[in-house]
Amino acid sequence: MKSLFLSLFILTTVVVFGQDHDYKIKENKIGKYATDLSLVLNPIYTDISNNNIVGGYSADFLLRLNTIMSFRGNYTGSYLNQEPSKENKTGVYNGIVSGDYIPFQYLHGEITLYLFTDVYESNVKIEMPGEMRNGKKQHSYLELDKIDKMRQVGLRVGGGKYQGQLKEKGDEFHGLDNTKTFADTNRIRDLDNPLNDNYTSVSYDLITAGISYESVSHLVVEIADSIGRKSKRSQWMIYGDALYGMNFHLGDLVVDEDGKGAGQPVVYGLDKFTEIAPIGFRLGFERNVTSIVGWSYGIEFGARPGTGTFGQRSYVSAKVGISFNFKTIHY
Repeated sequence: MKSLFLSLFILTTVVVFGQDHDYKIKENKIGKYATDLSLVLNPIYTDISNNNIVGGYSADFLLRLNTIMSFRGNYTGSYLNQEPSKENKTGVYNGIVSGDYIPFQYLHGEITLYLFTDVYESNVKIEMPGEMRNGKKQHSYLELDKIDKMRQVGLRVGGGKYQGQLKEKGDEFHGLDNTKTFADTNRIRDLDNPLNDNYTSVSYDLITAGISYESVSHLVVEIADSIGRKSKRSQWMIYGDALYGMNFHLGDLVVDEDGKGAGQPVVYGLDKFTEIAPIGFRLGFERNVTSIVGWSYGIEFGARPGTGTFGQRSYVSAKVGISFNFKTIHY
């Protein structure tokens, strides 16, 4: 019986350690949102699609005007592209873009108008420093009740510019040889290349419109027993946008005259006769830990404007980076 009481006492002591700490809430100004400017540098970025495999980098910024609206911007560049060669492994000719190769690059800005804002109470669990017990490190948590959080639904509108590589998926490339006379049947050519792939470049202006759901936490707690300050400051967002491309420009395509690599190269312009689908979409998730210096990550998938079906135009991208978060506006 004594052994049983001793075991219960030890178990109760462990539970109390997980719950019983003196603390003081230092900051939780959700309504005024203490962090309103975030700058994010993403040295790790990748974009995978039927057109290209990209390794790159990106930079983001976010400026919030209380609970009314926010402004976001993004620039993405690349240091690694799956650049096609003139001949493939079997030595058979590939159609490639004429002139300088255009790497993957994306610039975008947007405004979000918040249609719905709700400050609600939620339980928050903060991890405490671990203790060694019986040779094992044991973790405990401080649970806080009725902590304010904020959720918002917003309407997003934006625009930008995109450029990158475009691969022919079927027989959608149609070229115009400006060096030929109109009567020459080779002047307009179906550039289907059944043995290999044709590659060109594409650039266009982009308009985006959609909705977002955001969740915001901004809790700072001062804990006694030399533990110090702990925080739960973060923001995450789920978004969905429709994409509309316009002012498309396709790079001229260099094609071998006889299709086997032995003839003279012929340059065909693709802009006039190649049909481009201007509609696309994207869905994404982003999270930012909004300490003064935090970290951020995001993932996105969708289908870009371009040639081919929605499935053939699909892509997935991901990024990981460091964020710098500030309070710049005093309400």
